[in-house]
Amino acid sequence: MYAVGLDVDTRAYFTAATMIIAVPTGIKIFSWLKGSFSKTFLAYSINSLTEGVITLRERFPRANLYPKNTIINNKCIDLVPYGYYLTGTIHYPRYNIILQHMVNLTSYLYGVVVGLMLSDGWMNKKNVNGQARLFLKQSINNASYLFYTFFLLSHYCSSYPYIVNSRGFIAVAFVTRTLTCFTELYNSFYENGKKCVPSDIYNMLTIQGLSH
Repeated sequence: MYAVGLDVDTRAYFTAATMIIAVPTGIKIFSWLKGSFSKTFLAYSINSLTEGVITLRERFPRANLYPKNTIINNKCIDLVPYGYYLTGTIHYPRYNIILQHMVNLTSYLYGVVVGLMLSDGWMNKKNVNGQARLFLKQSINNASYLFYTFFLLSHYCSSYPYIVNSRGFIAVAFVTRTLTCFTELYNSFYENGKKCVPSDIYNMLTIQGLSH
């Protein structure tokens, strides 16, 4: 622009136009950089996200999340499908159909359940169109193994393990909730109500599955 021989007025016009465009753009860029990486902005963003999270009851207002005569937990914002705390979902209210579809197995626990189904575990449904649940029963001598497995799957259970006394045979057992993630495995391991080995068991087996 300055090398083509423009007169003074024309150069002044283009200089002013360039500054009018460049200065606001520069201010916006540096303001964005300052705000995006400042501790104050990050803290404000976290607080805003926390305040904006809705609870399960607000997300599904018509869903029967809690039975009658139950203390309502309005601060519950999500389901915890995995963890090491024994009381993860023990004694939580019964899940409705929406929550049953929200819970899924982690890749690690998927292998554990496959291994259990190949050994002493079994599943059942209360009705044909219902969801499946997992059972595991061990003799009292193998109670340590059963409790270890229960700790892994405690977030999928609604109650603690219980004692089974059948004709002098004392055992320990636990049962999970009825969930969609177990129904998917039920459809693979059961045919006409009878337990069988899936045809694609090679693709389902993991190191965790072989250890159980």
